[in-house]
Amino acid sequence: MQVTMRPLPPFRTELKPVVGYMPMALPDSFEPLGTFHEIASLNWQQGNRPVQWSALAKSDYTVMFIPDPEFPADTAKLAQGAEQAGWGRLMVGADAPGWTRVDDPNNDLVNVAQLELTPCFLLLNREGQVRAAWKGYAPGEEEIVLKTFADRVEELKPKAR
Repeated sequence: MQVTMRPLPPFRTELKPVVGYMPMALPDSFEPLGTFHEIASLNWQQGNRPVQWSALAKSDYTVMFIPDPEFPADTAKLAQGAEQAGWGRLMVGADAPGWTRVDDPNNDLVNVAQLELTPCFLLLNREGQVRAAWKGYAPGEEEIVLKTFADRVEELKPKAR
């Protein structure tokens, strides 16, 4: 493999494949979870029964919270902020007041989307597409997460002409 570095703006790198490389010869690699992922088709469950995303997404936007017991967030503050914004609230694999529990029994969210850090907060649209993600958590970041998501919703609104 040959790498050429060009330190002139805009900075670029050029990677030439090894001799004998054939496209599609390697297995697909999944990209880390980002705003282009659609998670509606994952195997969601409620009460040990399969559930479709359409039954979970009852608002234009839904906040999904993937908790981490080592880094507990203020779920009440998050739920209240999401409710004030008119967003749905789903919590993966745990129960908390103000949240609807949803289970991911096959860890599809972690495996398919390579969710590498929890807790994680996702803002999803009605179709189940990730529109914003906040990975990791420090105590007291609930308001920042909610503001970031609210700003993203504003960005996504159609602009008046």
